[in-house]
Amino acid sequence: MNVISQRTHAVALSVAAGLLALTALSAQAQNLCGTPEQVKLIAGRTMNAGTVFVGNDATYLYVVYTTSNGWVMTETHLDISTSVSGIPQKNGNPIPGHFAYSQALSQQTYCMFAIPLSSLSLEPGMTVFIAAHADLLQLNGDYRVIQTQTGWGDGYSFPGKNWAMYFGFTIQACTQ
Repeated sequence: MNVISQRTHAVALSVAAGLLALTALSAQAQNLCGTPEQVKLIAGRTMNAGTVFVGNDATYLYVVYTTSNGWVMTETHLDISTSVSGIPQKNGNPIPGHFAYSQALSQQTYCMFAIPLSSLSLEPGMTVFIAAHADLLQLNGDYRVIQTQTGWGDGYSFPGKNWAMYFGFTIQACTQ
């Protein structure tokens, strides 16, 4: 495959993955309560690597990671708590390996968690704090890794010395 064909193939795969993610979100969005939220997925403190989408229906809290700009995920870690101190930390720095939810991925651009609201005793009006972490690779048009980074859902800094972040989301009420 020549370089132009490889790049065309890479763009087509990226577009297909994006359409798949949008289709899955659209199907779910028809049942979402209230207004979902979306924050940037930040790589290496300053780079936009995609988005983290959060919404709920009457039964589940959905957290969806999508990447863009040539980024892919190899692993995701997620923790949700009703207090920032409830997210696993050491000296104010979160410990993604101790987060309640994780997925090992094979260079994917899409990852979704569906967490039963009842498992976290969540009700409409409650605010939760979300630490959404991802191990990221940025690929060039030839699928070669050009950099690796840690990614976090954009929000507020943890009290520790690293740049990890968390953000809040209020559980939405459903109207039928």
